[in-house]
Amino acid sequence: MRRVSPSLRFSCLLSGVVLALLLLSSTTKAQQCTSVFSALDINGTQFTVKVTQPPPVLAGSVTLNVQFRDEYETKHTFSGVSLRYTLDDQPIGPVLTNNFSWTWDTTTAPEGTHVLSVLYVNEPPPGKPCLALNGREYTVVVENSGMPITGPQIVPLASAWNNLLGNRVPPRADYVTYMGSRVHATSHPYTYQFIPPAGGVPQSSETGWYAEPLVANGGGEGEGTPSFYVLKNGSVVTESLYQEHSDYDDQSYPYVAAQNNFDGLRDDNNVSAYSALVPYLDGPGFLGISIDGRLFMVNMDGSIQTLAGWVTRRDVVPYYFLDLSIPAPTREAYQETLIGTFDVQFKDPLDLAIDPNNHNFIYVADNKNNRIAKVDLSQSPPVITTFAGVPGVTGYRNGPASTALFNGPTSIVIEPDETMYVADGNNVIRKIDPSQNVTTLVGIGYPGSSTPEPSMTVVAKSPLTYAPRSAVPFSSAYINYPLPIRLDSKGNLVLQEPVTSTVRYIDLVAQTVTTIAQLAKNGSPTGTWNWLDVDRWGNIGAKDDVLVAESIGNGGSESIFRIPITGTTQIPPPLALTGDGSPLHDGNACCLSDVMTEYPWAVAIDDQEGRWVSMGFGSFGMASFHIIQKTDPKWQIDLVSLTAGRKIWITGTVPNFPYGSRPAFEAVHGYEGISLLGSVMNFDDLSSMTDAQLATYIQNGAEGSIPRPEITGNDLRNTIYFIRRSALGGDLVTPGPLSTDKTPPVITSVTATQTDGTDVTVTWTTDKQTLGFAGWGTTAGAYFGWSQFESGYSTSHSVTMSNLPALQTIHFVVRSKDMAGNQSVTTDQTITLH
Repeated sequence: MRRVSPSLRFSCLLSGVVLALLLLSSTTKAQQCTSVFSALDINGTQFTVKVTQPPPVLAGSVTLNVQFRDEYETKHTFSGVSLRYTLDDQPIGPVLTNNFSWTWDTTTAPEGTHVLSVLYVNEPPPGKPCLALNGREYTVVVENSGMPITGPQIVPLASAWNNLLGNRVPPRADYVTYMGSRVHATSHPYTYQFIPPAGGVPQSSETGWYAEPLVANGGGEGEGTPSFYVLKNGSVVTESLYQEHSDYDDQSYPYVAAQNNFDGLRDDNNVSAYSALVPYLDGPGFLGISIDGRLFMVNMDGSIQTLAGWVTRRDVVPYYFLDLSIPAPTREAYQETLIGTFDVQFKDPLDLAIDPNNHNFIYVADNKNNRIAKVDLSQSPPVITTFAGVPGVTGYRNGPASTALFNGPTSIVIEPDETMYVADGNNVIRKIDPSQNVTTLVGIGYPGSSTPEPSMTVVAKSPLTYAPRSAVPFSSAYINYPLPIRLDSKGNLVLQEPVTSTVRYIDLVAQTVTTIAQLAKNGSPTGTWNWLDVDRWGNIGAKDDVLVAESIGNGGSESIFRIPITGTTQIPPPLALTGDGSPLHDGNACCLSDVMTEYPWAVAIDDQEGRWVSMGFGSFGMASFHIIQKTDPKWQIDLVSLTAGRKIWITGTVPNFPYGSRPAFEAVHGYEGISLLGSVMNFDDLSSMTDAQLATYIQNGAEGSIPRPEITGNDLRNTIYFIRRSALGGDLVTPGPLSTDKTPPVITSVTATQTDGTDVTVTWTTDKQTLGFAGWGTTAGAYFGWSQFESGYSTSHSVTMSNLPALQTIHFVVRSKDMAGNQSVTTDQTITLH
C-alpha cells in the first residue's frame, strides 16, 4: 500500500474549515439564508456545484479560481470574503481576498487522489447578513509522473451532493482503503413468504400494506451509494452513485448506460431504477428491462440475474460513471459482458411483455431502435431478433411486421391469442395480430393525418379537450404521447398519458376511449414520467384497480395512486397509496425511509399473490409491498429517536457541533447504510453487533478516518437506533434507555491568549467531564470558524483557534458537552489580534 504524507491524511480538524453554519440549532436562520457554494475553476474548466464532470488529472502548475454559486447554479458576486485553497482539508496557499486566482504547484503534493476545496477565513460581507458560504469539495488526481497509482492506496471520499439535503451536506472528506482490486459486500438475502391474494377484496391504504426492502435497504431521496471507480488513465477515485439524472428516459439513457449495474445476491448487486417490471409467470419474482438494455430477473430473496443484454463484470473496478467521454465500445470491452446473440443491441428499451403461451419468449419495446424485439430464452445464449419494425428507422407504416415502421414504441402487452398492442410514439395504439400484421387500433393524430396531433404544449393547456371524460369513438379519439399500456381482466386496455395527466380506458368491444382519472397537473408542458399496472387478478384489492406511479409532479408530491375502473363518465378521485411525506407510512414497513422508493419509475402487481413492487430513480433498490399478515411484526417506531439518529448520520457529529467539522457517515456507508465499496460494512452487517461493539465502531469513525468521541449518551443511543431500524429486522428494534442525567455542564475561567499572528489558545474549566471546542467569527453571534475538537473528556480544557483574520477583533464562544449529551455554551467573548 502506498504511503502518503501524514499532514495530508487523517489530520486533526482544521480551524475554520469550510464555512457553513456553526450551530445546527440555528435551523430557522439556515432555512432563511441563501446558501452559496465555492464552485472551483481548475485550469479554466468550471466545475459546477452539482458535479457532473469526471475528476481532473493534474500535473505541473495549475491555475485555481472560485465562482460563488447557489444550488441552482446561479452566480453570486460580492467582495470582502477571504479564503485559502485546501488539499485534503489542509491549506496549500496564501489568504486571498476578492481576487481568488492562484497558481498551485502540484509537484508539492503526493501523487494520487486528493480532495480540493477552500477554507473561508472571513465571514460574509456587510449587507449580506444571511448568506451562508459553503465549501464544495472536488476530487482531483495529481499525476506528475505520468503513471497512475493503481494498487492498494488510501482514497478520499469527497462530500457527495445530496439532492434531499441540498446544501446540508458536510463539506469535509473522509478516507477509505482501496485494496488494489474490487471487493464485494456480504449478502443478506430477504426471507420470502408466499402472500395469499386478496381475492378482489379492497385493502386499506393506511393499514393494509407491509413494505419490504426487496433489493437493498435504501429508500430515501438523494441517497448516494459510494463505490470505487477508475478514470480513463487508470487512477482510482470514489463517487456516490445517485441514480437520478432526469425524469425522462432519453435524457437519462447515456448516464444509465454508463452505470455500474451488476448481478449478485442482495446487498451485493446493482440495478438501474429506470426499469420497467412485469411479474414472472412461472413462480415468484419479477422480470425487468432497464433503459441501458439489461433484461434481468429479480428473485424474491433480492438477488438479480441478467438474462440478456449488457451487465457489468463483478471482477473489475468500473469506469467513472459520469464520464461520458469514454466511448461505449471502450467501456464495454473493459467492464461489460454481453449476454445473448443480438441482431441489433437494445437501445433505450422501455417495456417488456412475456408471451402468455410460451414463457421463454420475451418481447421488448425497444424505444430508440423503433422496433419490437423478441428474446428467445430457450436458446443458450438467448437469441434476440426483431419481431416488428425496421431497426433504426423511424416512421409510420402498417402492414407486415417486418416492414412496418414505428416511432419510439414505449409499451407493449400481449393477449392470450397472441395479439400484441403497442403504445407508439406516432400518437397511436398499434395492433399486431397473430399473423404478424400491423394495423392502427386507435389514434387520429398520426403523421400525415388530416387531424394531426397538436404539440405537447397545446395538449397540456387543454388536457380534457384531447382526453375528454366522456366516451369517444375510436374514429375521433386522440392518443396523446402515450406511455404505459396494460390489460384489464376483460382484455381491454388501460393507458397513461403524462402530458394530459390522465388515465384512459380503451374499450376494444365498444371501440371507445374514456378518461377514468386525471392527476393534478404539474405545470410542465411535457408532463412527467408516469407508469401503471392493472390488478386484473384482484390480487392486491378490488379487481382491475389501477396503480399509477407518478415520479416528479403535482407540486412535488410524487406518489403512487390507486384508481378504480368504474366504467362511468365521472372521474373518481385517485387514492394515494404513498407520497404523504412522512418517514414511514402506509401500514408497517421494515427498514425503509421511503417505502415507495423515491420518484417511482415503475410499479408491477404480482400475478399469483397479494404483492406489488415499486422502484424509483431518486433512491436505490426496490421495495415490495404485501398485504399485511398476522405473522408480520406490529408497527413500532420511535420517530424522534430515528430522526435524531439520522441527523447525526448525515452530519457526522452531534447537534450544535459545527456543521462541516466532520465528514458525514454517509460518505463511506451511504445515506441509508448501503455502500458498494465492498470492504465497508453495510447496515445489515452492523445489525449483528452488540450495542457496545456498535458504540466503539461509531466512536472510532465507522471505518472512516476521523474518530467521533463526541458521540456519546443519548446521541449514541439515537445513532445506534437509526442503524438498527434501517437494517433487516429493524421493524423489531426499540431504542435503548435514555440517560437520566439532564444537568448541563458549567463553564468557567475562560481565557484567550494570542500565540502568533493568526492563532489564539482558548482555555476553560468545567464542573464535570466534558468535550468541547471554541467557535469564532468577526461579529458577535456569527461564529463560522472553529477550533479543533478535544479528543477526550476532562474538566480542564485547551484548544487553539487557527487561521484567524489578522489584526481583527475576534468574537468567540466555548461549547462543551458531557457524556450524557447535555451541552452548554458561553456568552460572546472577544480578543483583538495584534
